[in-house]
Amino acid sequence: MHRARHKTTWTGFINIYNQIDYIICRSKDKALFTDARSYGGSNIDSDHKMVIARISLNKHLNNTNIKGRQDILRKRILDLNGLSIQQMGDNYRKYLDTYLGSVETNQPFPKLWGQIQESIRGAAEKQLMDREMVTTSPNGTTEISLLAKKQKSIWLQYLNTENKHIKEKLGRERLNIKKKIKKCVFYMSRKEAEIQIKAMEALKDNGRSNSKGIDGYTGHPRKLELEITPAEVQRACADLKNNKSPGPDGLGPELLKYGSEKLNVLIADLFNGMFKTNNHLPLGRGILVPVQKPNKAKGKVENLRPVILMNSIRKVLAIITLERIKPRTELFISAFHSGFREGRSTSDIVWIHRWHCSAIQSSKMRHIFLTLICQELLSRLTVEISSY
Repeated sequence: MHRARHKTTWTGFINIYNQIDYIICRSKDKALFTDARSYGGSNIDSDHKMVIARISLNKHLNNTNIKGRQDILRKRILDLNGLSIQQMGDNYRKYLDTYLGSVETNQPFPKLWGQIQESIRGAAEKQLMDREMVTTSPNGTTEISLLAKKQKSIWLQYLNTENKHIKEKLGRERLNIKKKIKKCVFYMSRKEAEIQIKAMEALKDNGRSNSKGIDGYTGHPRKLELEITPAEVQRACADLKNNKSPGPDGLGPELLKYGSEKLNVLIADLFNGMFKTNNHLPLGRGILVPVQKPNKAKGKVENLRPVILMNSIRKVLAIITLERIKPRTELFISAFHSGFREGRSTSDIVWIHRWHCSAIQSSKMRHIFLTLICQELLSRLTVEISSY
């Protein structure tokens, strides 16, 4: 315990002692502080005392190895957003063609696909810059950052000004900027929440289904009557969405979407050779991520939706398959079916349901509705969960 003179940080003219100064630090660094006390007699233009804190660096040094290992194990992330820029995309395709030129095509398809993946990673690392794994927050946006800097500048002017009228003007201006910051944070947070809720609601409860998955093809290998062309691969890769989490291979969809023509040719040859030799690629691997259902109690398994992060190459094959079977499925799928169909929206589904309700109410007869989701069929394929 310290004496009273080392606990107080401010002394008034009539012997008033207060402790009004504090040391601000991060919560995780609080354990490093071993002592803090105040000292008077400093020759400065202030009526506050000098506060000195003592920190034990032994605790920090003992944890250095652990933190170092965590940094090494931290997953490397490339900033794939730059591929949408024309110049960076052209450079990436040029590097990719250079790396793919050394790939040996006369080898088993799984091994060949492994070399193609390494070529894609090498070209991406040569062209793109790494980005840190940080949690995004509303304060990280450009608009809010500019407003925050402006608000801070006005606050410093307010503190350094003694004119009452100027202070009132700066105070009103700072208050308006703070309102704008709160408004921006509110709208951005609501937008992010709506996107997450919409994504979670779009997922199906496949994990709770007891139906058996569709087994893979086990017949004799045979060549496709209509082989997959590089143009089909290019169109399928163009349909991949940006900023999506990759599967176990770690290849983001942008690396295939902005790839070169040579990459499309190799992927088409891989798919055709896979069917010709029955030597399949590891397309069934995925990462299982349990997503909490909105407005449901945490802790119960039935309140989780299983989401599987698939490899981008599987998504390409799935899109090609959907495009090929679309002319056949359009012949027997009802015109009232809007799920996962091109040119249909939520408003079409609402209108159809209202039309059905009015028809049922007028006829007062029992109606049975049969629906079919083609994408549900592909999601039923056997999936090998590699990690959690």
